[in-house]
This record gives sequence, structure tokens and C-alpha cells, in this order.
Amino acid sequence: MVYLFFGICIIAATFCLGFRSLNKNFWGLVAKYIASLSFLIIGITAFAKNPACNMNYFVPLFLGLILCHAGDAFLGVKELTPTYRKRLIPIGLFAFLLGHVAFSTAFNLTSGFYFVTAIVAAVAAILTFGGSYVFKFEIPLWMRILITLYSFTVTFTAVSACYLYAVQKTVGGILAMIGALFLLFSDTCLSFVYFKEWRANRTLSVLELATYFAGQALIALSIMYV
Repeated sequence: MVYLFFGICIIAATFCLGFRSLNKNFWGLVAKYIASLSFLIIGITAFAKNPACNMNYFVPLFLGLILCHAGDAFLGVKELTPTYRKRLIPIGLFAFLLGHVAFSTAFNLTSGFYFVTAIVAAVAAILTFGGSYVFKFEIPLWMRILITLYSFTVTFTAVSACYLYAVQKTVGGILAMIGALFLLFSDTCLSFVYFKEWRANRTLSVLELATYFAGQALIALSIMYV
């Protein structure tokens, strides 16, 4: 059952990429929503297959999937309502930020906190803030602060997932690690799509979406093996 919904997620993600390439935003949104909903179902069915799963892992991780699902909804709607685009992007970004806080909580509760993760995340945040000026992101100061905080959070999540695998050496750990690194790469691409208006760059857009779908699905699947 878990892999059935994993397959549905892959199919929906493929359709989303196809519709986006054809500029069919509505159907792309529908396909993305189905894929996003599949992440939640994968998480639930994975937990059902692994009742011995650590609740300190499952509860915050599943909460993270719900928050990211909300972020998908906000960022998806903005494609259909360009008038509210500038309002919906920070709302969606904040929902994803909270989702990553939940993910990192799951990883740290399971493996323990390692101070190096915070140091790496802080370096990434500094580079993000400086990079927003180097690449001339046309955004207000409050948005620069928000994406800097987001950069810290998503990097902290990715490095925490790497530490989880280093400590546990489990299939769940490696799925979480690969998934979190995919999300870090996806968000890096997304920053240029949104704030440099590189939406016309199809390669970048495809990479952003493909790694996002893969990252969320793998993190949800990790519940079955932790």
C-alpha cells in the first residue's frame, strides 16, 4: 500500500511537470496537490506498516508534512491569482519554514543534537543574506531576513538528517538524509525562480520541482524504516 501511493505520487509529479511545461497552470496545480496529498498518505501508511516507529520521530515529522502541504496550497493558489502573488509567497514560505522546524525536531529527537549542525546552518544563512545582494534579489529587507531565516532552517534540517544517518545507519536514516538534501537543493533553485524571476528557465524549474517531490516522498517513506 505504501509503494502504491509512492507510485501515485510519482505519476502526479510527472503530470505536474508536464502541465507546467505546457503552461497549463490549473492542471499543474491539481497534479501538484495530488502529489502533495500523497506525501501525507505515504506517511500514514508507512506508520501503519511500522507500528514500532519511534513516536518522537513520527509525530513531528508528520506535522512537518502537514505544514508543507499547507505551504503547497498557498504557493499553488498564487499561480492562479497573480494579484495576490506577493502576499502568498511569504505565507507559503513561512508554512514551509515551520515544516522544516518540525522535520529537524524529528531528526534531533531521534539522533540527539549535534552543535555542528547549527554552525553549518548559520554559515549558510550568512551566505544567503549576502547572496541576496550579490545576485540582486529585488525584495524588501524583511523578505531578505525571512529567506535568511528559512535558509538557516532548511540547512539545519538537511545537516540534522545527515547526522541522523551517521548515528543510526538505517534505511530510514538514509532516506531522510537524501530527502532533506533534495529539499535543500530544491529551495536553492526556487529562490532564483521566485526572486530573480528565472521562471522562464525550464531546466531550473524542472530541477526545483523534481527534487522537491522526491525529497518530500523520501522523508515520508522514512517513517517505515526508523
